[in-house]
Amino acid sequence: MKISKSLFLAFAGLGLFACSNEDVTTENGIPSGKGAVTVQLINPGVSTRTVQDPTTGDNTVSITGDITVSLYEKTNLTTASQVIRIPAASLETSTVLKFWNVTEPGKITVSINNGQSSYESVELSSLQDILPANIPAYGETTKFILTDETGSPIIANDNDAESGGNKQEQGANEGDQNKVYQLYNAKVTMAIPVARLEVSGITHKSHPQQEGGKDVCEYKTLTVKGVYMDNLYTKGGAYQENKTQVGEDGFYMSVFANGTELADYCWKKKVADDDLYLGTGEDAILKDEITVGDAVGENFLASGVVWPKPVLEGDPETSKAKVFAYNVYPASNVAEDDNNLPKFKIYFDSSESQDETKPLPAPRYAMITKYWNSDHTAEIKAFEPGKIYRITSAELKDGNIIGDEGGNTLYGVEVTVKEAVWTPVNITADWAE
Repeated sequence: MKISKSLFLAFAGLGLFACSNEDVTTENGIPSGKGAVTVQLINPGVSTRTVQDPTTGDNTVSITGDITVSLYEKTNLTTASQVIRIPAASLETSTVLKFWNVTEPGKITVSINNGQSSYESVELSSLQDILPANIPAYGETTKFILTDETGSPIIANDNDAESGGNKQEQGANEGDQNKVYQLYNAKVTMAIPVARLEVSGITHKSHPQQEGGKDVCEYKTLTVKGVYMDNLYTKGGAYQENKTQVGEDGFYMSVFANGTELADYCWKKKVADDDLYLGTGEDAILKDEITVGDAVGENFLASGVVWPKPVLEGDPETSKAKVFAYNVYPASNVAEDDNNLPKFKIYFDSSESQDETKPLPAPRYAMITKYWNSDHTAEIKAFEPGKIYRITSAELKDGNIIGDEGGNTLYGVEVTVKEAVWTPVNITADWAE
């Protein structure tokens, strides 16, 4: 299923009924008395983190779990009057959920995997161990449009029924099937609060042998100890229902706002009983260690090696690719001098120069400083929520490996990104050099 900017949830119809022995009056354009709400959902899709299996393809990755649809009366927008919980896997685009015996609808919210309306108090680190199919998503609306459609409940379909029916209705009592309800339409755009960055295919640029067999590499030894994310928003944004911009499908272009509280991070190592911070900022909260021992990492100069290393399943031909993957709060570079996008960095814990007169002491670093679209024609200026940014190849030259953790942009690596809507995005990036 293809989804454009975020996850979409269609609500086809909120309504009130009129039966033969009951009058219905109108207040502020909404009929008063008992009513009904029908909800049509498009099953959302998405993805998330750790050195794990990469997302593939250009289509949306489906979210699994229960979808919770909550209806609030206008007189009480803090406590749901009715709730339907239903597995996402059991819903299709044509599925219609229905609430009956509503007095006056005020708000509908939809959540999957405990998605919430605001992530302003949610630490970024708490979203890092979520598997791709389990990412939270949320949407809501307070706008309802009266239609000329009508409908009646089917009692057997009640969501609380112990057996029988399709569990797609709620709130009807015996006898209500004889009443006719006028329906309202409402549409909700579900959104994901984070973006995802996937990085794989990291290699060291091979050096051709010169005449006489001399290698032109600047390094005699270089060991990679880990990777980490710098320049991150630690708190998320709130859900924003956009009632002014409507997509071609009739849904509002609603999203989560950008993150807040930009923070600086570095790699921390233990020296005896002390913590040594190798750069500015706090110990990185999003990182993965590469190690074959307690002291050093792995040989970054080894021919044919790719990071992260694949997991071998019997023999090299059946090795399984992995990625460094992190969920990050959305960010954007509004002006040319903005520096708000996350930075992916590699930490090298030991190094030795080929030329003794030109030492290259550890620690050393490599970092992405610019992200480009897949055909390298436009720089990516924002990490949008609900998108996966995939870097599938990053070749580091000697000049990209520097001693400045602060992020000297003159030496940054530029990478190409493939972009998708919780659908994956493949990207490229600039590395410092």
